[in-house]
Amino acid sequence: MSFTAEWLTLREPADHAARDPALLNAFRTRITPGTRILDIGCGTGSTLRAVARPTRWTLADRDPALLAEAARRHPDARTLRIDLANLSTLPSADMVTASALFDLCSPAFIADFVTHLGGRTGLYAALNYDGTMEWSDPHPQDDAVIAAFNRHQRRDKGFGPAAGPEAAHTLAARCERAGLRTQLAPSPWLLHPGPLHTAFVTGVAEAAAETGVATQDWLAARLASAGSCRVGHLDLLALPDG
Repeated sequence: MSFTAEWLTLREPADHAARDPALLNAFRTRITPGTRILDIGCGTGSTLRAVARPTRWTLADRDPALLAEAARRHPDARTLRIDLANLSTLPSADMVTASALFDLCSPAFIADFVTHLGGRTGLYAALNYDGTMEWSDPHPQDDAVIAAFNRHQRRDKGFGPAAGPEAAHTLAARCERAGLRTQLAPSPWLLHPGPLHTAFVTGVAEAAAETGVATQDWLAARLASAGSCRVGHLDLLALPDG
């Protein structure tokens, strides 16, 4: 599964505003100029821009167009085309980062990924969707559309049937079992009427419709609404001792 640079650019301000500041700062304190950070599913490099610490970054993705844009924006970083489903292709690193990734991954992939970290590599995984959406102006179809969207989120996104809204807790449990000191913190999107809200509710309606739910009236009401929306995410920080 891949995303366009336009979509990633549109969501980046909301992503940066949503990140839990305490976990982000705790991650930053572990970074020195020589720390090797591997950002998987890097897109155009949004995580690097959010962390904003100069060090030895490797930006890894399977989409060559996104990697080209990441290289243009961050010429000092190494870029690497990978197939994330094949964990043997990942280079070694002191820390791994990811954003809005693990809710697309299967529980089996998450287990294999944490095993690959080996209890020695830290992980900062932000913006994992948690299955919740709350509008300031409720609509009678909200619950049905959200439930349908969450069912769609659990479909295979390239790694087997996805963990979807359970991803952050599945990842946290695996990290704890591997001996990593693990913290979760909420990082919700707060959306107001505008291009991102329009793109988001349109995508939600399209995904829910693919499960058989009629979403035309809901989408029309959401596009006409002046209300705000809270979309739940969870950030995770898992660190080895020392």
